[in-house]
Amino acid sequence: MSSRPVRSLVLLLSFVLWSSFAQMLPARASAAMPRVSTAAVQPWSGFTLLPTAQRILDTRTGSRPVAGATTAVDIRGRAIPGNPSLSSATAVIVNLTAVDAAGSGSVSAFPDGQSSVTTSNLNVYPGRTVANQAVVPVGSDGKIAVRASTGAHLIVDLIGYADATTAYHAVTPVRALDTRSGRQPSAGSVSTVALSGRHGIPAAGVAAAVVNVTAVNPARAGYLQVYPGSQRPTTSTVNYSAGRTTAGMTIVPMGTDGRISLYTSAASHQLVDVVGWIPARSTYRPLSSARIVDTRSGLGGQHGAVAAGGTLTISLGGAGGLPTQFNAVEVNVTAVGAQRNGWVGITPDRGAATTSTLNLIAGSTVSNSTTLSSADRVYVHTTAATDFVVDVVGYWATPSDPDVVSGGAHACALSPAGSVSCWGAGESGQLGTGSLGDQTRAVDVRAAGGASALAAGRAHTCAIANGSVLCWGANNHGQLGNGGHTNSSLPVKVSGITQARELAAGGDETCAIQSTTMYCWGAGTRGQLGNAARTDSSTPVAVRGLPADQLLAAVRVGSNFACAIMDQAQYFPDRASVNLYCWGAGNTGQLGNGTSLDASTPQFLGTRDVSLNADWSTQLSSGGASSCFVEDSDAVLCWGAGSLGQLGDGATSASTTPVAASIGDQDPYAVTVGAQHACAIFFGGGSVRCWGEGTRGQIGDGGSTTRLLPTEVPGQLARRIAAGTSFTCALHADGTVDCWGAGDRGQLGNGGTADSPSPVAVQGLS
Repeated sequence: MSSRPVRSLVLLLSFVLWSSFAQMLPARASAAMPRVSTAAVQPWSGFTLLPTAQRILDTRTGSRPVAGATTAVDIRGRAIPGNPSLSSATAVIVNLTAVDAAGSGSVSAFPDGQSSVTTSNLNVYPGRTVANQAVVPVGSDGKIAVRASTGAHLIVDLIGYADATTAYHAVTPVRALDTRSGRQPSAGSVSTVALSGRHGIPAAGVAAAVVNVTAVNPARAGYLQVYPGSQRPTTSTVNYSAGRTTAGMTIVPMGTDGRISLYTSAASHQLVDVVGWIPARSTYRPLSSARIVDTRSGLGGQHGAVAAGGTLTISLGGAGGLPTQFNAVEVNVTAVGAQRNGWVGITPDRGAATTSTLNLIAGSTVSNSTTLSSADRVYVHTTAATDFVVDVVGYWATPSDPDVVSGGAHACALSPAGSVSCWGAGESGQLGTGSLGDQTRAVDVRAAGGASALAAGRAHTCAIANGSVLCWGANNHGQLGNGGHTNSSLPVKVSGITQARELAAGGDETCAIQSTTMYCWGAGTRGQLGNAARTDSSTPVAVRGLPADQLLAAVRVGSNFACAIMDQAQYFPDRASVNLYCWGAGNTGQLGNGTSLDASTPQFLGTRDVSLNADWSTQLSSGGASSCFVEDSDAVLCWGAGSLGQLGDGATSASTTPVAASIGDQDPYAVTVGAQHACAIFFGGGSVRCWGEGTRGQIGDGGSTTRLLPTEVPGQLARRIAAGTSFTCALHADGTVDCWGAGDRGQLGNGGTADSPSPVAVQGLS
């Protein structure tokens, strides 16, 4: 194969499919055609997929449609046993196949009732069977329509659908570029197409455009590249042959100027049809294309062609810029120099493939794009000996678990799509907007998309995004971890952390878990970095002294101290217990080890029983100068400062060892500790109780009284909860957030600056 880019036709709308879309079609139209296997995807991933693809049209059961004939296919009125109702479908994903074409021409799929059709989905030639993926808006009558410009049998397989809740917006297909009205683009030329604010695409809030790109009558064999901005990629979007019109669907990230660019390696006219767009809230993450397999050179493990009937194993997790966990991944698979005609199928296990991704032509290079499941490995099966090249081009992140965190006087929320919104105090840039100043409503954090975890300190905020840790806000102690001490109002990357899985912040320090090591950075004069030193560090340092034979399950950071859960059950499944360790400041008993001494390395606090299904992110919390831990879903244990009742045991004194908060017969599943108060969420609906200082209304019971015992917050049924300095915020199952307590810096997010002793709704959440 030549050195030119080999990225395949992007025939697959890649944020929707679990398995490869292309089908191995028989030469004879009378033969049965295999169906596509699909599986449900997570919310926020894009379309809803049917468990099994459904054939909704096959004209081979009758006479071949004549040229120009339109066939309507019912969607919303269709009943599919065991599958979701399609009554609210706004668009569908279909496999569109033309069989036994009488001549050269094109096939279009469009909303039924559309009077004028100026776009096409695939190009056909006599004697060839051609398939392509199409995303088709549903007409007002609940139907779609298909039409061929030449006589051809048509097959439509329904793969999935979108409705009003889907993170995809279909538009009536519209042609954004047609160079045939002017001079043919020359070899090596670049055309640009303005999309932002045009052709049904909004001017803002767009992550990518979904377009069908066609090379028309190219002068010689070559390729098209479609990309944002001016930096050409090293991969191609459409590979074409001399004189043969070729189309492919692709997802193009939106350029900063709202344009996309097209490069052609040979003189060729170009068409660009816009079919939809992906909003910024989608979990799709484009990557700079990275080659992970090339059997010609041995990249990826296999050196030499895969034999006929053989299987190529591909490892995905962590390869080509992928995180170790994801919902789905888009790859380009290219077969080079097949020894005979045949086909290639890809499966998530070693079982035989029943659908194909590529149809092989002897001696030719054939490529295609396919979306694979979240399996760590996939298997490529071929019926003919051939070399393979595999490039990773993007993935769909695992939807984030929604969360809310509170800092000194600001709070932030994490959406399922991984976007972050913050509100409250912003004098140090802790809101991440690129500017300073308080905000009384939620505002979006810039450049923090793809987040999977969130943490807030006194005046800084951090997030895990694609394995890296990003921080913004105050940096006077190096708590942003980027090697400097300058505040930043935009996220900056923490040095050396690339695969973080847990994150915590408190006071002026931050900690994260990467693999089997815990790292901390920021303020360290009380030993709170856990590295046997008592100095600040502006870059991550490893915590020393934690047992190597136990799994680091969670870390939480208070003001000048930190605590961790070490999970024994991961290694000893018959034990429902964990070990707790704390380090840093201990003057009020915050290390829980029976002393009031500081410690610069982890100190063993004790072994505690836990629920086997415990969510570590909610079991332990540290804040101010105290901590609380949920023990076996029937007790809350607290230790440290207690002068304002923050231990919840009815007393007003500190404790150097854990004491039980008086929760009665309630069963807790989450706890949070603020500067001088704490709260817990309980099973049975998510009711909330708070205790400790209440002078600013942070208890949430409608008053301003300090409570020595857990007190119910009326009307709150929470999923997550976060206590800050004199205020509290709770996340609900529907994604809304309520806050109560101090509001002078806008930290309640309700548009005002007054305190509130009762919950008020945060405004402006995306």
